[in-house]
Amino acid sequence: MKMFIKTAVILTYFALGVVIAQSQQFSSSVQPDYLDTWMASAKTVPAQKKDQFNTQFVIALFSADATVRALDGYSTVKLLNDPCRCFHESDPIAPKGGSIAATAAFQAGALAAVYGGAWLLNRHEHHKMARTLLMLDVASESYAVGRNFTRTRNVAPTGTQITYIPLK
Repeated sequence: MKMFIKTAVILTYFALGVVIAQSQQFSSSVQPDYLDTWMASAKTVPAQKKDQFNTQFVIALFSADATVRALDGYSTVKLLNDPCRCFHESDPIAPKGGSIAATAAFQAGALAAVYGGAWLLNRHEHHKMARTLLMLDVASESYAVGRNFTRTRNVAPTGTQITYIPLK
């Protein structure tokens, strides 16, 4: 019933628009003065500048950032799901539970935020700062991935159960 009412309201507005459009009187012989002015100014629009953001270097930085973020997500989930529960997330805004979906959503959102920030910087004529932001993000994520992949337990390799041996 609700769908029928919505359809009836939309069709009523459409019919009202058709009636109003048909009631207007248009004269094709009269050309307004502002049209000539608009056409003259349209010819003097300067050519747009070449986009300096989507260069091969920036695309390579973005690809490196996406790859390093995927590796960071993988290594973080691997460490957080370790049976010893001795590893903890050091990033204060990252998800702490070890969920694959939460980590993937966080990494995708962080990548979009960094790329969006770089795009905004580039849009406001800060080209070097935009590239620097991407480079700093790749460097920080590379450090996190390197630290995650080199962390192991002192007693046993990652993935094995730790047994408790009482001291005498």
